[in-house]
Amino acid sequence: MIMKKKILSLLVLLMTAATGAWAQQKYNVTFSGFDNASCNTTITDVTLPYSKSFGKTDACSNAYDIDGSSNNEQLVGASFGGDNFTITVKSAFEGTVTVSVGGDTESFNHYSRNITVACVPAAPPFDYTFSVADCDHGTGTVKFFIDEKEVKGANVADEGKTVTVTVTPDAGWIVDDTKVKAESYSTWEAAGAPSRRAPGNIQILGDVTLTKSTTAENTWTFTMPAASVLVSAAYIPVAAFAPAEPSGTLAPTAAEGVIAGEDKAIIVAGTVANIPETTNPQGTVKYFVTDNKDMTAEQAAKANGWVETLPTAAGYTGSYADDFQVYVWYYIQAATGYADSKPQRIEVTVQSNLFDLALNAANANTIEAGKATVTVGGTAATVTEGKLQGVKMGSEVKMTAKEGYKFRKVEVKKAAAVTYPLLSAATTSDIGKVVCAAGHLHDAKTAVPDGCTAVGIVGKVTSTGHGLILALKNATSQTWNTINGWTSASYAGTTLKVLPDAGARGNLSSYETLGETTVSNWAVAQKSDYEAIFTNLGSTVSDSYGTTYDNNVNAYITDAGGTAITSGYWSATYDGGNYSWIFSSEYWDSYIKSNSVKVRPVLGF
Repeated sequence: MIMKKKILSLLVLLMTAATGAWAQQKYNVTFSGFDNASCNTTITDVTLPYSKSFGKTDACSNAYDIDGSSNNEQLVGASFGGDNFTITVKSAFEGTVTVSVGGDTESFNHYSRNITVACVPAAPPFDYTFSVADCDHGTGTVKFFIDEKEVKGANVADEGKTVTVTVTPDAGWIVDDTKVKAESYSTWEAAGAPSRRAPGNIQILGDVTLTKSTTAENTWTFTMPAASVLVSAAYIPVAAFAPAEPSGTLAPTAAEGVIAGEDKAIIVAGTVANIPETTNPQGTVKYFVTDNKDMTAEQAAKANGWVETLPTAAGYTGSYADDFQVYVWYYIQAATGYADSKPQRIEVTVQSNLFDLALNAANANTIEAGKATVTVGGTAATVTEGKLQGVKMGSEVKMTAKEGYKFRKVEVKKAAAVTYPLLSAATTSDIGKVVCAAGHLHDAKTAVPDGCTAVGIVGKVTSTGHGLILALKNATSQTWNTINGWTSASYAGTTLKVLPDAGARGNLSSYETLGETTVSNWAVAQKSDYEAIFTNLGSTVSDSYGTTYDNNVNAYITDAGGTAITSGYWSATYDGGNYSWIFSSEYWDSYIKSNSVKVRPVLGF
């Protein structure tokens, strides 16, 4: 049985059709009646005229086949010569035509045999295409696969074949699973019609069962029926944060200077975008706090304890001798007509709530000399070198003069606030400095001060005050092909490939602003950018291919609490063919794009 080809057509909510043209008719031609049964054959999908030769070498003829004739020379002809004879089907016909073959045996006894020729039309041939109209509700890309190979060109499949459908939504949209469907249909017109159109002639025959994959996102399969198939997909917009100027969004950011135990928010709230043509937000931001830095977005989404109120430091009531990190996950719980955004993570530094209290006596009657006693929270405390160490914020400090002594005057002063330069005013003189999440800059190769969540190292600053910040840690390893598919962003006169989500960022927190400065979020820079950063940070390792990192570069990173750069890392620069540029501790090299390599990203500002 000959399987008819069926057509896979794609419709995304709306569809327009183009007229298809009939292709040249194909036929199946059958030859039978040979003494050698293996010579009886059917040739499928041929165009007319069609000729078939039968020869001595294939045991279908012999040297003594010297003549013959057809009982209908207008339809089928025969010719003889040498060790073979040829039958030619000239035009289509019903029934059969007989070709008589005559000759002599080796003993010169005359013989004849009849070859029967049949010619029937093959499956009705036609070519047609569909174009996909713009959708009112989002767009995406739909692809078909058969036997794990993408179907390109004519979307055709045999009846009974398994067809895989993948739907990839554009940025800012998700696939609406409830509206992905497949239907079989017929578009046949009267026999002999020169063309046909769709969808005006579509006669829907019934639903086709789509099976959703349990392992691949936005992927379905169906079995090709004995009809054409129409696949429909739809999309839902993802709730988003309001845009920031000149770029980025007003997503939540880490708050600075919050002390453990304070009833102050540890993040700065973001602003959700409004539903178009309304003043209503696209959703509500929800938060979840954890000290588990290894928690994934998938785990966070399933966690209990999400709240709408801004998380504060009030719950950290213990005594904390050192600053510590907590991780705030957030997402937008969507309003009607929108989809929830994916959880994103912010790393927040909560400051120690223990402080040193300096007791500066105006004369020799110091507390250490035994002229007075000190208690903290009702417990006797020891003053060493005029300093009371590790006093918890909120504690009562009581000084009592011993008998025979009195305090003439007591003054209590709060230490003057320390001010730091800002990233927004950075110049080339700030290269090497540590950048904090609040947008402050701190001296290079020095201990990061309390209250600073170190983000990276200033590696490049242009004459316009824009630049690049080198990350203190690696992101998740990737292939260059994956990196090249990420969204591009222009910062500091270069093109960056922005890491798309928490999975790609790994242990790096998401940043769209540092204080008042808008940043690109973590991204892979070009080869020339990494070279400039390494040169600016004092690298001495260079050859004809460029400058790479060395211990001088790593000193800036490790002194700020980061992880040294080791072995190979991708840049975003293509090198031709199947290769792109990576940097290592010794040189730049051209490497296979499909291999997974480390990523040390940057922030553009």
